[in-house]
Amino acid sequence: MKLRGGYNVRLEGRPEGSVEVLREPDELYLPLHSRRFSFNELNVREGERVHPGQIVARAPANHSVPLLAPRAGTVRLGAVGGHGGGHITLEDITKEPEEPYHPDEDAEHVPKGAGSGGMKRYKLLELGAWQFMCDAHTGELPDPFAAPRAVIVSTVNLEPFVARGDVQILKRLSHFTRGLEHLQSLVEYQPIYLVMPDLRSDFAREVRERLRGYAWVKMIEIPLKYPYDNFAVLARSLGLRKEPSGPVWGIGSAGVLAIDRALTLSRPCTVRIVSIGGPAVEKPLHLKAMPGYPLADIIGPRASGDAVRVISGGALTGETVSGTVCRDGPEGASHKRFLTPFPLGLDAECEGLTILPEHTVREFLGFMRPGFDRRSFSRNFLS
Repeated sequence: MKLRGGYNVRLEGRPEGSVEVLREPDELYLPLHSRRFSFNELNVREGERVHPGQIVARAPANHSVPLLAPRAGTVRLGAVGGHGGGHITLEDITKEPEEPYHPDEDAEHVPKGAGSGGMKRYKLLELGAWQFMCDAHTGELPDPFAAPRAVIVSTVNLEPFVARGDVQILKRLSHFTRGLEHLQSLVEYQPIYLVMPDLRSDFAREVRERLRGYAWVKMIEIPLKYPYDNFAVLARSLGLRKEPSGPVWGIGSAGVLAIDRALTLSRPCTVRIVSIGGPAVEKPLHLKAMPGYPLADIIGPRASGDAVRVISGGALTGETVSGTVCRDGPEGASHKRFLTPFPLGLDAECEGLTILPEHTVREFLGFMRPGFDRRSFSRNFLS
């Protein structure tokens, strides 16, 4: 496979390899909308007590993919004023054991003839692991019961700044390889392409040695240039064109780990590793967080400067989700307050938060003075 061109995106604030575990939240704000999903079919009522892993809403336009409660809590549907229409709030949070998954209860939803593979795929859907999957060409959620022509597994995230694949699997390599085995059982004889960076680090060598005996995995090495990690670019480079005969699945490191958790442990996938980076972050790193975790608690203590812009996802394709960080108290105080975020919590698909300094002073005729030394926070830039 030959890849030409590509970009080295020079942006400060690359997250370190360390992972910080966030404290247990007082409340969770579960957004009913994410990049691909609209969870507009509610499965809970006001004041209902939910348990960890319970389905609180579904996205009927996307194969009824579920939104899961990460913790036990009491449902409030209008607890956050004007933002209430876009969130399910969980109050009185407690950390309780997850209820076991009962496959017999879901057998009626699996198409006849789908066999054990169909049961596994439905299990992935109900336990929140299927949402990590995408159609490589369109980016949409693939049909759980449509057989793919091939699967592309990428361990590389090159857009600044989303969670790094090496950080996600560094301490869970055995879980990752077991997840690949589960994935192979879902697709039978279709090829699985594992995309790796063309590095010769100790960890990269360990991954290659661990997978050397997996004859059904075809390793593909790519240079660390954007956008070679894009599934559509990879599919085209591998000669996997979009055809009506079947989709090409794309899945990242987090998705393979989610498959392992769902099929090995029968547990819901309610926690993920997200990054927080960018020029306006005091200490860029990775966080172990859950959907619904308050953005104010994540960003407020970590943002530097008096005014920032927060982007959900990478700096090139993410979406702005907030207004400003400002200082409370006297000048120079270290405590900061996060203002007007929307959504209020991490959404179900968030892979990282990119924080950029917000320019509050407008330059005279600045739009007429482009240059390579100027940051662009829009989708257009000089390169």
